[in-house]
Amino acid sequence: MYDHLVENDRNLDVKKGFVGGEMVNVLRDTSCESAAVKKKIVREEHYLGREIVMITIDGDTKVVPVAKVLVDTPYYVGEVEAMKSLICDLVIGNITGVRYKPDPKWEKTVETSAIAAVTTRAQHKKAYQPTQALNVPKPSYENEVDIEKLKTTQTDDTSLKKVWDLAAKEECSDIKG
Repeated sequence: MYDHLVENDRNLDVKKGFVGGEMVNVLRDTSCESAAVKKKIVREEHYLGREIVMITIDGDTKVVPVAKVLVDTPYYVGEVEAMKSLICDLVIGNITGVRYKPDPKWEKTVETSAIAAVTTRAQHKKAYQPTQALNVPKPSYENEVDIEKLKTTQTDDTSLKKVWDLAAKEECSDIKG
């Protein structure tokens, strides 16, 4: 299934790891700033009820849900907040604590039987509350400048008197500064 990631000319290094108790293929992506996991691997209770904007390699943006999952890989062991992956079961980016190269002595260390996902009443309530709109001031058109107002303002500006006098005499010189 992931032969295209390993056997082509890019030769991406795909390792085995675990998300929860499920064995997955793991790709270390040093150009990614977060983690990503395939939707089919994430259980519904792991979603955090919020979304982030994901920018793909071709510059497209997608709004995707965020989940907190427990990972056990040669690159990272622990909980990560992950978005939806488009290319591999689990993509580990440049998250805090990640190893640049895989741990050659890595073995599965996290026991899945000790995992329990819990949502508190406050978290559940907050997840279903509508988000508040930002208070953005409306633009003011009172100070909008039209051509007549600009002319009047320039004519009344005493600091421009020398320029107006030169223009009236139709004298031009190279003035610097």
